[in-house]
Amino acid sequence: MLLESANIAWNYYTEQLYESECDPEFIAWTTSYEVEAFVNIYRITNDTTWIDRAVSRADYIADRSDMNGDGVPSWGKYNITHSIERTVWDGMICTALMNLVKIIYEDRKLSMDQNLTSKAERYLNLTKRAVERYHNCWIQTNADEGYYPPDPNNKSDTRIIFNQFLALGSAEILVYEVTGNISYLEKPLAMAKLFKRHLNFNESLRAYVWPYMVDGRVEDLDHGAIDVNFVILAHTHGLVFNVTDMQYFVHTFTRLLWRGAWEYPYLNTHVDGTLHNINKTLDQRPFHWIKLADFNSLAWFYSWVVLNDRAQRKGNVADRTALLATTELFLFLPELRRLAADTIIEALLYLENFPTKDSETYLRAETLINFAIKAYDEGNYKQALCEAIKCIKIVPEFSSWTLLLFIFLSPLPLIFSKKKLIHLQNLCSPEPNIAKRNHHTNSFEKR
Repeated sequence: MLLESANIAWNYYTEQLYESECDPEFIAWTTSYEVEAFVNIYRITNDTTWIDRAVSRADYIADRSDMNGDGVPSWGKYNITHSIERTVWDGMICTALMNLVKIIYEDRKLSMDQNLTSKAERYLNLTKRAVERYHNCWIQTNADEGYYPPDPNNKSDTRIIFNQFLALGSAEILVYEVTGNISYLEKPLAMAKLFKRHLNFNESLRAYVWPYMVDGRVEDLDHGAIDVNFVILAHTHGLVFNVTDMQYFVHTFTRLLWRGAWEYPYLNTHVDGTLHNINKTLDQRPFHWIKLADFNSLAWFYSWVVLNDRAQRKGNVADRTALLATTELFLFLPELRRLAADTIIEALLYLENFPTKDSETYLRAETLINFAIKAYDEGNYKQALCEAIKCIKIVPEFSSWTLLLFIFLSPLPLIFSKKKLIHLQNLCSPEPNIAKRNHHTNSFEKR
């Protein structure tokens, strides 16, 4: 389904792109996601068709980077009376370009293609020039913190809108990754400090909650994905956010955004756990949140449930962020060991707060979780996961989890091929096909 959906997206958005000619909002909120999705599909398939398509989109973007002719790269709306440029548009676009640059330079096969490397150099230089333009409108809030205003041409607009400047911060970190020039981490460091200071800690759930902007409404699922993407990049380079912080962001997704329901809508719309204006036609696409699976595989599992439901209802995952999110499911597929560990830990947390610890149900669940821990310690991760699932099934508070697991056990998964899906029906068969990735240390015994 992934490749079929990607082809649908390619054809549909090609038509839309040239109909709109140069709509910066379309480029920022659709084309940039396409570029990232195509880069991810190349990582999954090693098929250069997807790099060619990413390059085609990137060329379109680069060719329209100076529509007002002032020599400063930006993607805005222009007419004879006024111009509109937005930090978030430039940030989203430059982040996508840099993800393409990275894969071209890092991949052995792609880096040997002179045409591709020359294009990568063009996109890199374009991004560097765009970033340097924003350095001139940087707002320093104190000695250690600062941000970019929403409109680079209007310095009187000093609103601190997190996703807007963090989008550009992500692009700057990627420039650092490609060039090694540490100066590109200076502004992201200050942004990270500013953002962290405005995070609110939910003590009972051990999760972060934050606003869309300072003194504004709470952040939503989609804009929050931009924030989380920046946080993950910042953490990777030791900027402000440590492993404990990352666990708190995980809990934002698994304990506040995740509703614990077994039917649509699976996710709340805002990071404080509230659900606003939801209806059956609204898609939920947890792109970038999936990357938190490096810290807890339940982020992957819950995302799989959401996207598989989307595939069932819509018949594909061709929509811009649905496609991107699905590619991230492939790239962040957890090892069975980690999925077992995270499931056991979640079960233990529920048991710890179970109201009647002398009840028959609790004692049966406790026995099962002890079996799961024993199997885990012996290296039998399949059995550990099976026992943890049994525990979840018999505890009433786990009813939503149980039904989700039944969904997960369905014999015809839509999104993944049998070779890629962690198929729980086959846990007792030898040699389960689990994708191997390098993860942060996240084992059960070290929690």
